[in-house]
Formats: sequence, C-alpha cells, structure tokens
Amino acid sequence: MHPLRFRFFLADDAHPVDSRSPYWSAPLPAGPDPAGASGAGLTYGEYFTAVQSALSDSDHALLKAAGASVSSDLTFSTRVSVYLMKHGAFYHPARVRVDHAAEPVVFGMTVAASEAGRERIEAEARLLSQLADRFDTPVVPVVFGFKKIVLTSGCTVPLFAGEWFDGFEEFHLSADCEDPGIPVLWRPGGPRTLSPAQARDLYSRATAILTTAYDPMTGDHVQGWHHAAGDFIARPDTNDRVALRLITVRRYGPMVEGGLVEPEDMIVALALFFLTTTVRMRLDRSDGVGDPMWAGAHAVAGAVAGFLHGLARHEAANPLLSGMSDAFGHWLVSASVESLTGMAGPAVFRQVSRLSEQRLIEQHLADHARQCRDALQWTLFRASRD
Repeated sequence: MHPLRFRFFLADDAHPVDSRSPYWSAPLPAGPDPAGASGAGLTYGEYFTAVQSALSDSDHALLKAAGASVSSDLTFSTRVSVYLMKHGAFYHPARVRVDHAAEPVVFGMTVAASEAGRERIEAEARLLSQLADRFDTPVVPVVFGFKKIVLTSGCTVPLFAGEWFDGFEEFHLSADCEDPGIPVLWRPGGPRTLSPAQARDLYSRATAILTTAYDPMTGDHVQGWHHAAGDFIARPDTNDRVALRLITVRRYGPMVEGGLVEPEDMIVALALFFLTTTVRMRLDRSDGVGDPMWAGAHAVAGAVAGFLHGLARHEAANPLLSGMSDAFGHWLVSASVESLTGMAGPAVFRQVSRLSEQRLIEQHLADHARQCRDALQWTLFRASRD
C-alpha cells in the first residue's frame, strides 16, 4: 500500500486542520436543521480519520473508481486534500482532491455522522445509482463506492465516494434581497441574485429532474427533498440559463399507497405529484436556515414547463404512456381551484411537517393552484395553435 500524504481543511486551503488543532477533538455540529437528526456523534478528528481510512485501503478501490488511472500513479509523495464542506442534518460532505500526474482528481465523500444519516446513507447510495440511469446527461452524482469504517472508538462510520460537481453552489431565497422571491446563488466571491429568466429556468430544470425520476406506472418519486437543505445545486451558464444538479435522494417511494390499478389512478397520482412538487418548488427558508419563504410567480411558469418536459420524456420512452400529457392537462384545467386545493393540501402537509411552513403554504395554496391551472391551460392553448 502506498503511504499517501493526507491534509485536512475546513472548506478551503485557508483553514487547515490537524491533530494539534483545537478542532480535532471538538464535536461536529449536527447541521442547521436538527429535525430527524440526533447530533453528529463524531469529532472533527474522527471524521477526517474515517475519510482517510476509506481512501487508504490496500487496493485503493475508491481512488481507482474515482479516477481510472489514479491508482497506478500513487506514491509516498501523492497528496490527498480533504475539505469538510458542510454540516448537514444527515450528512457531512467532503470535497477530496488527489494531486497526481498532470491533473488532479476531484470527487466527493458523503459521510454519515448522525444516527439519522447512518440509517439512510446506504439506501441513498443505491438510489443515486439507480436514478442515474434515467438521465442522458449527468444530473445526479455517480457513486464510486460505499464503505463502512470502524473507528478505534468502536463507532461505525458509513460513507460513499461520488462525483463532485465543481462550480455548482447552493441557492436560497433571502429576506435580505431586493426581490425576496428570486433565488440567490451562494458563490465563494459573495452571493449573486439570479435574473428572473435564470430563476424560471432553475425551477424548470428542477421540476424536470423530479418528473423524469417519477414513475408514472407506479407513482414512485423522489421524497424528502427541500430547497432549504441544499438538495439542488446550480451554476449560471448564460444570462437566462443555469445548469442544475440533484445531489441527494434520501427516499424514493409511491405517491399513493396501494398501487395504481386503473388508468384514472395514474392521473390522480400524477396530479398529486404535480401539485405537491410545484408547491414545494416554491418553498424555501431564508438563506436556507431562517423563516420559511415563498418563491415568486416565475417559479410556476418554470415548474409547469419542466413538468411537461419530463412527462414528454416518459411518453417518448414508453408507448403505453402516449397521450398522457394531454389527458392530464385536460383533467387539471377542468378541475376547480377548490378541488385542487382540497387534493393538494393534505398531501403536501404530509410531506412538510414544520408548522410555520404549513401556515405559509395555506396562505398561498389557492392562488398557487389557480396559477398552475392557468399556466397549464395557456400551454395547452399554445400547443393547439402550433
């Protein structure tokens, strides 16, 4: 085994950490949202030790998977830099850079430090691998390998290595912005407010990703995501476009219990998915940790467009779903706002547990249902004229 040189950092090169640092024996924070988490349970030193152990096995399996040629170039002088990037309620992700040959290899390590994270992480690694096959372009991170590291304390730390999307950052609504309904991208050089066109494109792409991951035949869908948790990350591409990635999939399961038996069941499940997804697409917390906030109307236009784009992909891939977009569209535009609200409310409240968020949704739900219906009706009208 080649004795690699490891260096540890908090976020960037300006904040190194080693065994002499006061951080080394300090406990890891549990993250900004402790709901469902019971504390990290590890020190910084144990965290970095677990990552080092995972990358230092005799065959360098994770390093080999992350970079096809890296294992043959490893020497005693090969430097591995590990950057602890975030304290999450479930995971503490690290960015890893391996300096070798001409070009460094960069990848991510998702580490479950909390009890809640340890219960979910193995299933998440499996779900990410399954969903990656549904997309033509990289949308979710490729998983390179999963390991469980047993520390000298006896604590087991599960983790997995995966693709790291350099240049992508979290985004959140912010009460401090001139337009609080437009997302702000958290960039290393300072926050940047997206343009209205970029915001619309962001919500379109996010909804398209979730709709592509949705299974119209079973109602299975990505569950438990939240903008406040930073589950999506973005990178501006042009003045009116962004690139987007979904970096975590905690749960995946049916929209309606009992299965979809009749064609009408598929439409009802799809309507529930559409309504709950568009509601949650507009929900965030100020700067990711503050009071709940509601995105502007541009989110509706984007979400409807993204939903129809994702649904069209399903129709193209499965002849049995041909005409589903039209059938769903006509069903939804013929429904009353009251019936849509009555359908969406109980379903979304089962997914959103915070009382403050439920109250915000209640304030906007009727208008949101009307806006979604109108946007879908206008889209169908334009399609009929083409």
